[in-house]
Amino acid sequence: MQRTWLTTCRTAVLVTSTIMASLLLAACASGPQILPPSGQHPVRQPAEVKIYQSQPKKYELLGPVSVRITPEMKWDERGNSNPAFEALLSQAGAKGANGLLLMSEEGTYDYRPGAGYKGTYYLVPLKREPRTALAQAIFVLEE
Repeated sequence: MQRTWLTTCRTAVLVTSTIMASLLLAACASGPQILPPSGQHPVRQPAEVKIYQSQPKKYELLGPVSVRITPEMKWDERGNSNPAFEALLSQAGAKGANGLLLMSEEGTYDYRPGAGYKGTYYLVPLKREPRTALAQAIFVLEE
């Protein structure tokens, strides 16, 4: 009788440990947590908005931002398009964002060329007609 009870206890501990380990691994392997806006965020200056090429761990999605690309926003001799990035950062900051996510929903952009901002290069979603840069204003809670 004791052997059966002991075997049952060991099996229960093994099953419980396996379930706990699976849940822990699933939590660690899960993708980013995207939340709706929690309320109004104060307006930020463009310098206070960080550019993200990929999604941070946890953030609020504040909405899309876009900038129509004009001749003065063309790449300079180093491949930088500082005026275009400044315009995107300004729009994101006006929404209270502390982050600019260079992503757009599939099908809303035509291609993702590389462009620089102050010497750092990113892939930016662009529409061809009219030529427009697309991104998302986000409020990052956890990187």
